[in-house]
Amino acid sequence: MMKHYTLYCSADNEFCNLAKNTLTLNNIDFDTVNVEANSANEALMRVFDGEESKAPKVFYGTEYVGNLGDIQRLFNIAI
Repeated sequence: MMKHYTLYCSADNEFCNLAKNTLTLNNIDFDTVNVEANSANEALMRVFDGEESKAPKVFYGTEYVGNLGDIQRLFNIAI
């Protein structure tokens, strides 16, 4: 099975929109999961403490990639 990017976001989040744009501009296929849509996703977001608990969270398959800043650095985009 091929790994796939998954973006965990909250609705109307500016940083989530920037993350989506970053992945789209780099021709990266991804799915978006709204963490506000169901309590299981909200529980996932609570796994991260403090600032790290904020959306977006990006995974590649089951591997945690990071947040907006991490993926922008990964794709060499100035932040």
